[in-house]
Amino acid sequence: MVELWVVISSFQACGNSLTPMILMVGVNIVNIILNPVLIFGLAGFPAFGIAGSALATILSRGAGLVIGMLLLVRYSSHITFPKTWSLDLTLIWRIFTVAIPNSIQSGLRSGTFLVMMAFVAV
Repeated sequence: MVELWVVISSFQACGNSLTPMILMVGVNIVNIILNPVLIFGLAGFPAFGIAGSALATILSRGAGLVIGMLLLVRYSSHITFPKTWSLDLTLIWRIFTVAIPNSIQSGLRSGTFLVMMAFVAV
């Protein structure tokens, strides 16, 4: 879930590493608890099998995202959000000049890994 990573990175970019650490520890604890519950159908929940693991991950990370967003918007004194929004084309261009090469690099890394796994699988 990229959104949770963005929230975590926002805290870290402001020099706050404790809040995202506590948030991710909580997310992982909830995920560890939900995995057997949803995989094997414990505590009255239906058994979802392997899909239960995916569901546990989505639920725990979704809860972490909501809590992280609330903490980010309501309680963070390091990050201020503007009251009014305006379109800044210079900033958009600067973001794209960083994002496009980074996206290409990430795509090449993923593509290379995919090709390597195809060779290993054969």
